[in-house]
Formats: sequence, C-alpha cells, structure tokens
Amino acid sequence: GWYNWQLKDDRQKLKIQIKNNNNAENLMVIIASIMLSAIVFVIIIQFQKEDASLFYVILESIITALNFTAMWLMAWKRIEHWYLWIIGDIMCIPLFIYKDYILISYLGFTEWSKKIKTI
Repeated sequence: GWYNWQLKDDRQKLKIQIKNNNNAENLMVIIASIMLSAIVFVIIIQFQKEDASLFYVILESIITALNFTAMWLMAWKRIEHWYLWIIGDIMCIPLFIYKDYILISYLGFTEWSKKIKTI
C-alpha cells in the first residue's frame, strides 16, 4: 500500500486516489473473502486441538480473510476497506471473549503507561 501511494505521474499527482469499488469489484471482494476464508480454515484446522470449537475456527478464518482483503483494498485506497475492518473488528469480540483476550489491550496499555513514566 505504501509503495502504491507513493506512485506519481509525470505531473507529480498521486496515481492512486481514494475511490469506491464498482459492482464487479465488490463481487470480486466477496469471492476473494470466501476463498481466503476457506484456505485459512484448512490451514488453521490442522493446528487446532481435537476439542477446539468448530464455530470459533470458522469465525477466526472469516476474520482473517476479511482482514487480508481489507489490507488489499486499503493498498489501492478503496473506501470499502473500512467496512471490512469494522465487520472484522465486531466479529473479533466473541472470539476474544472465548479465548480470554478481552483485557489484553487494556493490560498492555496500562503496562506501557507505567513503563513510559520511568523513562
């Protein structure tokens, strides 16, 4: 994305501009997200314990695929990447609760806040 954003034409205008996807591109995003979800699922399921909840493996696969697709769209400055980030973030909530990650951000922030005061 950073490389794409630095590309300029001969008049020093940025070539990559913020814009919306058209319908065909939105369809491609949906297909890519579904395919990536399936690929990630196959990879993740091989590393899971036998007692792992299939629901959460599927959820994790979808979230990962949405995040990859969002990064790809962000590299091309497509406004739709924000939708994917928001959906992925909302879907993370039950996954974080299930895996007891609910307080990690808060605990990390407070730990760093204490450390910065000693520097």
